[in-house]
Amino acid sequence: MKLNQLSDIPVEVSDQEIRVAAERRRERMASEWSLTDEIVIIPSGLEIKQPGGDLGYLFDSHPEHTWLVGEGKERRVLVFDPQEGWSLFVHVQTDDEQVWTGNTTTLEDVKAQTGIERVFHLRELGNWLTKRKERKAALLGNDDI
Repeated sequence: MKLNQLSDIPVEVSDQEIRVAAERRRERMASEWSLTDEIVIIPSGLEIKQPGGDLGYLFDSHPEHTWLVGEGKERRVLVFDPQEGWSLFVHVQTDDEQVWTGNTTTLEDVKAQTGIERVFHLRELGNWLTKRKERKAALLGNDDI
């Protein structure tokens, strides 16, 4: 069950409806920005670990990231390049991390869940940014990429 973004009243919203709404938002933002050569970087944020252990506090993605992706998962970065469109960089868990979390989400799973066609491993973000280092960039949300 999802919560209405304007209140705490539970509403039934399908994953498909969330994906379609996020796709529309991305299209609208790309159109309204009218960028030609600039890039936009929108990180979700990082989990904050609790002192003295390996547990983290409850994670909340940055609102702009969640609004444009349709979900808020940690260690993800949504980017927009007007020459390529939207791309999403995600952390893919190692085998050791999967033992602890049970999360086996693949890049293909993320594509299906978000409707974003260009999904890459987070470790590729540095190369993506380096190729665009001469271009103006806007960072929305958290600066903890």
